Amino acid sequence: MTPPPSRDGPSGDPGRGAPRAFLADFGLAKSVSTGSKLTRTGQALGTPEYMSPEQARGEMAELTPAADTWAVGALLYEAVTGRVPFEGPTPAQVVLKVLRHEPPPLRRLAPGVPEALEAVVRGCLGKRATDRYRDGATLRDDLDRLLGGARPLSRARRRQRPVLLAACGAGAVALVAALVPSGTPTEPEPVVGPAPAAALAARARAVETGDPAAAARLLDEALAAEPGHPSRHEWRLRRGLLLWALGRGAEAREAWDRVPDDAGEAPRARLYSALEPMFRLAGEEAGPALERVARGTGPEAGLARGALATVRRDWGAARAALGGLPGWEAALLRASVECLDAAGGDPALAVRDSDAALATGIRFGWALSNRSAARRELGDFRGALLDAEEALRLSPGFLLALLGRAEARLALGDGRGALADCEEVLRRDPGYAKGLTGRADTHRALGDHARAIADYDAALRLQPGDPVALTNRGVSRERLGDLEGAIADHEAALRARPSMFEALLNRGNARFLLRDGERALEDFGAAIRARPRRVEPYFNRGNVRTFLGDHAGAAEDYTAAIERDPGMVAAYLSRGNARVRLGDHRGASEDFAATIRLDPSDAAVHGNLGSSLYELGDLAGAAAHYEEFLRRLPDHRSARHLRGRLEEIRRRLAGGEPGGR
Repeated sequence: MTPPPSRDGPSGDPGRGAPRAFLADFGLAKSVSTGSKLTRTGQALGTPEYMSPEQARGEMAELTPAADTWAVGALLYEAVTGRVPFEGPTPAQVVLKVLRHEPPPLRRLAPGVPEALEAVVRGCLGKRATDRYRDGATLRDDLDRLLGGARPLSRARRRQRPVLLAACGAGAVALVAALVPSGTPTEPEPVVGPAPAAALAARARAVETGDPAAAARLLDEALAAEPGHPSRHEWRLRRGLLLWALGRGAEAREAWDRVPDDAGEAPRARLYSALEPMFRLAGEEAGPALERVARGTGPEAGLARGALATVRRDWGAARAALGGLPGWEAALLRASVECLDAAGGDPALAVRDSDAALATGIRFGWALSNRSAARRELGDFRGALLDAEEALRLSPGFLLALLGRAEARLALGDGRGALADCEEVLRRDPGYAKGLTGRADTHRALGDHARAIADYDAALRLQPGDPVALTNRGVSRERLGDLEGAIADHEAALRARPSMFEALLNRGNARFLLRDGERALEDFGAAIRARPRRVEPYFNRGNVRTFLGDHAGAAEDYTAAIERDPGMVAAYLSRGNARVRLGDHRGASEDFAATIRLDPSDAAVHGNLGSSLYELGDLAGAAAHYEEFLRRLPDHRSARHLRGRLEEIRRRLAGGEPGGR
């Protein structure tokens, strides 16, 4: 873009090589090619920190150029002090301050600024449009007077002249450069000598994403430097969030408790203090505090109602309460619902909402842990591992992140690392039932079922009736041959949680091993209804239907499994076998070919494919796969039969019989 003409003198050149600043605003855009509109009648759209009060109220019909002078005033204020006039943890909080509060005096935050500049900024930030510069021309005139050394008129009620504010933009930037003394914190950089509280807070904002611990220390320094600063409660609120992200919940609650009840930040502080126990999975502790917040009004009450429903595992009520709420807090809670709802949770939604919660600038361990769990559910174990490791970098003692990393490591084949994580959890908290369950799961996955059962027993002494520990102990009992004991554990889990997917799936497996096919079918059908996106119950039900002679039903189930996991080798092989029994050799040959393509190491499938090609009359193709089978498995139990058929094929081909389809 071409910069506006300089107003520094007749030549328009402030000096060859001298630094120059330009102000640009890309603003908001809409499509002119499609005719779509970005805004609706009565809708306020823009950045809340730069919105005039009338914009914030949605009074679109009342807008005048005075709304633009407000935005320029906010920009000047930020350029001088390093912070916007109105700050808050959410857009709603910012809007409330725009409507109800005055910004901290500019010279309190930047003492070296001339009084005249403070007067100009006040003339831009009046609550009523009539208390502001009416247009860009009047504001530009006062900026010119300041640059010339004269006192500004700061008249808000001059006759309106519709001049674009771009005309005063260059002057505004030049004004800051010319009038703000050296050392005034226009950026969140260190200053010589004791840093002003506002500069410390600005530096905290600048580093909070990469180093929340340093940001929390800077805010602590700001509060100590100026205990009575107008923004002290905002800083306490933000400092508490940073400590919370670091896993230092007790310190976070202490910071929030120091926000007095009459402060505008009090509702949000009470909400965060009530949510903090949820981060530690201390639902009983969170309940009473959430109930108190839920009895209030405003967005905090709605968030508390959604959190309370989550604690009570009332997923429908939680989704209804949180569904339409804006802000990172609602996104964080929605992700938690999708992760915790074992029957109806949507891991893809959990990832999306976790992303939204993490976009605040603070890397919350809770959000990272949610996203890690959702990614594990989606099979993205590498991404899950990275999320868990980032959460642990921020908060090394975060037990849920340690357990999440253990699960991801185990899925990626690092059993030793998974076991080490579980041991670290139990070293930090020997009585943590989830730690015992996690270590038991690791032992079970590594094939050490006796140790797994011992850990499940210990976890169940701490949390009797825990359905996860019960059904997983049942799996270890099944592996040790105790099928009746396994079924008893799965049934106990289902009494605690009647639609528990894992317990239904595991009981179906145990019943199938006992040759109770009909009841195994019932369990796998119920598991499909509980988690229709999961592949295991379809595949397992297909195996039961094969056992019962229902090959058409088995083929349908294997097809459903392949639709959910196109790389599932066993499903292609099993469907191919079912199609052979149904006489569909063309479909069977396609499945066997897919099996070989996905897993070239399975030599036996060459025999299956050769037989299907033989039935289709493709003698040359059949011979090639029989030869491959016999080359790799010369002593297989089917080798004698296939050698005989191969010799037959060779005779037929030698006699001139066609060898292709």
